[in-house]
Amino acid sequence: MEKQYLAHSIEPYELVRTSCLQRAKSLSHLSIDELAIGKFAYKIAAGDRGVIGTVDSNFFLDFDDITTGIYYVLIADTINFGSGWFPYLKKIDGGSGAVSIATALSNYCRQYAIPTPNQLCSLTTDTVAQMLGQENSDEAGQLMELYRIALFQLGQLLIEDYQGDAMNLVEEAGESAGKLVTILASLPFYKDFVIEGSEITYFYKRAQIAASDIALVTAGQSKQFKDIDRLTIFADNVLPNLLRVEGVLKFSEELTQKIASEQLFEVGSSDEVELRAATVVACESIVNHLNLDHQITISPRELDQLLWSMGRQKIYKESPRHRCRCTFY
Repeated sequence: MEKQYLAHSIEPYELVRTSCLQRAKSLSHLSIDELAIGKFAYKIAAGDRGVIGTVDSNFFLDFDDITTGIYYVLIADTINFGSGWFPYLKKIDGGSGAVSIATALSNYCRQYAIPTPNQLCSLTTDTVAQMLGQENSDEAGQLMELYRIALFQLGQLLIEDYQGDAMNLVEEAGESAGKLVTILASLPFYKDFVIEGSEITYFYKRAQIAASDIALVTAGQSKQFKDIDRLTIFADNVLPNLLRVEGVLKFSEELTQKIASEQLFEVGSSDEVELRAATVVACESIVNHLNLDHQITISPRELDQLLWSMGRQKIYKESPRHRCRCTFY
């Protein structure tokens, strides 16, 4: 596979940070409430933050060797998308679509084995559906096919550029999370940015998550990224909804009705881009409030882990979130 890396000297997470800030200056579908940000930061400061830095057993497996752990993270994060199709999936014990897919993958790998890169390249859509406990038909089948393509792309990258070894990929990134994001963003389904006229808004949600997850599973071991805390939050559809419930994001009546009526958002549409960009910017502000006003040292990626965990609570899950069919979240 010919490598096509980002044509920028700026680190990818800084592209996300600066482009989202620029995009948030011209919001038309929603707004950011700075007063509510301060109140929410106070709520976070007074609450339980114990989930930060922990490894969720739904999403990770325990491995004796670091290489296997990193490889599994790359596979899991390669299919960490599909929220626009989740209402049509079979759920495990009432869990969300994301938890159900992650749990099914981990259960399969525990019972059988983690597919090798060669096996990733030869998976059929039926096999993927069986691995994840889903039907290969209708909307669910559409997502299973996208998962098959995504896993093929990862397997091909590892075989052609890294001798089939995930550790070689991480070694190329060295101590730079930004470099790892850049490598993954060479894959089509990781190219998470939107072009609107002459402006580009970057998100790189899944590529950043992969770097963060590798840091989690290798904590205390040799593979550490020195810039890991420069990652931004990982803009999806869970965090905008949580921020709306907390009053941090104020939606227009039109946007509120569109979400409530379960209309699908077009990827790259102005309202979809604004939801994600405003979330990045608002969370940067929350981090600043926590660091400066409450003397709580927290990075955006750690805030993301905390908020995503909060977003699974009933008060937030009862509020409808926007749905978009894409390979980014």
